[in-house]
Amino acid sequence: MKDSDIKKLQEVELQILKDFDAYCTKHGIDYSLSGGTLLGAVRHQGFIPWDDDTDSIMTRENHKKFFKAWEEDPMEGYVLQNVYTDPTCGNNHTKIRKKGTKFLTEGEEDRGDFSGIWIDLFVMDKVDNNEEALAYMRKTGREIYKITRGYATSRHDGVKRKLQRAVLRAMYNEKNIPQKYAEADQALQKFADTENDFVWMDVACEPEMYRVLPANLADEYVRLPFCDGQFKVFKEYDKILTIRFGDYMQLPPVEQRVCLHNPSVIITGE
Repeated sequence: MKDSDIKKLQEVELQILKDFDAYCTKHGIDYSLSGGTLLGAVRHQGFIPWDDDTDSIMTRENHKKFFKAWEEDPMEGYVLQNVYTDPTCGNNHTKIRKKGTKFLTEGEEDRGDFSGIWIDLFVMDKVDNNEEALAYMRKTGREIYKITRGYATSRHDGVKRKLQRAVLRAMYNEKNIPQKYAEADQALQKFADTENDFVWMDVACEPEMYRVLPANLADEYVRLPFCDGQFKVFKEYDKILTIRFGDYMQLPPVEQRVCLHNPSVIITGE
């Protein structure tokens, strides 16, 4: 993707971040920047120059609060996409997409407003800090992955992966995905009220299932500068970045400084 396209895309994503932050503030919802967006805030005070999406994360409690608020007062100019609103979206998390924009990668179909530029919204669940409980969460997370990912697309898919997706589509379809997902998502909340020694887990993808996060992570939040705004992050952001990236202030090799999604179609709504 050309530098000029990345710049235009990030300008829209910054506006999405501002609108998302204002909405969460209005409804008393705590969130943190996550993934590459959190790394960008700390290392670059803005976007990683080659990053092409934005990530946020919430505790399960705040996640529920967010969806309750959305039912009564949805973000103006945005659409919420997950398996309940778009069963064959191929995502096992929620995307909040800006209407009037478009972001399509190779092989993706145009889904109207469900194709807009987005911010990802992930959820952290409590889990007792023992191997039996952690194994349970990983097993449930993999089940969610199977339910949703048959409809995902990737330009990197080979014959084997395409066959795997075809098998998953035969098992899970538009009619049964929402119910199956809801059952698995409820199962992830098994330890929500635990008073035992616990950690946090995000099961959005396989690597995250092995990156358990400390119990005090969500106790406090601070705001960090990001471009011309300030956004919420976990006060203990160093812990989550170290767990995920190691020496996160070190830039990756030049050959790894590439866009993850590499869109084939971008419409910024200008």
